[in-house]
Order: sequence, then structure tokens, then C-alpha cells
Amino acid sequence: MSLIMPNLRRLPLYALSMLITLGAGSTSAIALAKSPEAATSAQQDIAVQPLHFVEFQWVNHDTSSIDEARSFISWARTVAARHNVDLQVNVMVTGIAKGGAGAQIPDFIFVYTFPSQQSMTAMQTDPEYQARLPERNRIFDFSRNTIWRVERMK
Repeated sequence: MSLIMPNLRRLPLYALSMLITLGAGSTSAIALAKSPEAATSAQQDIAVQPLHFVEFQWVNHDTSSIDEARSFISWARTVAARHNVDLQVNVMVTGIAKGGAGAQIPDFIFVYTFPSQQSMTAMQTDPEYQARLPERNRIFDFSRNTIWRVERMK
């Protein structure tokens, strides 16, 4: 997948600030920003749009187990529910049906939606969630974790 980046020297300051705020993958919002007012409006629209993710997650088998990961995921779902996160798919991978040589098999695959950027921030800063980050970081192998932000096909 290639990312088409705008020529940064030609962007007005308000569009450049949107690029920094939204990330390089959000260049479609910059196209809307023909004025500072349009930039603010586009930023507000993005802040209230749902955010969809697909995540491949591996357990750190040196410091944890599948059972401990399942228990943590069960607890995390309760925190997610408080912030209206829709966890559509939560599966444990038991084998590979088809894949090339050297295919990496994650332990879990998640598909979830935050209703807005505010919801995602609220969950990530939830005091109960924050308190258990060391446990989460011990259980899962974040050096292999892969998360994709995706959009629903229309």
C-alpha cells in the first residue's frame, strides 16, 4: 500500500496543522481545508466519526498464557463497554487455513469500533484501564501487534 503525501511546502499553515493533528493517513480531510474555517470544520467532523480497527494480537508466551490473555480480554471488554466501544469480533486463532511460507499466526484477532475520537481517548485514559497497563504489557507481545484503521465499504 502506498501513501500519497501532499507537497508540504505548498500547504497553508492551517492545513499543515491538520496533517500533524490527524496523521499522514488522513490527507482526505486536508483536501476539505480550503480555509481556516474549513479546516476547523473538517477536524470537528473527524472527531465525531466512528473509528474502525482490525487488530492482530500475540500473547507473550514467555511471561503469560492464553488463559491469562483471555481473562484480561474479558475484563477489558467491560471497560470498552463503558465507553460504547463495539467489539464486533473477538476470536482466538486456532490454526491457519491458507497462507504462504512463514505466515505469522496471531493468537487473537479483534474488530472493533469506537463511536468517536473522544470515546477512544476516554477509554485509553480510563483510570481503571491505566492501572492495568503493566499487566496488559506483560501479557501481550506488542512488538508483533498489528492494528489497522479501516473504513466500512459503502
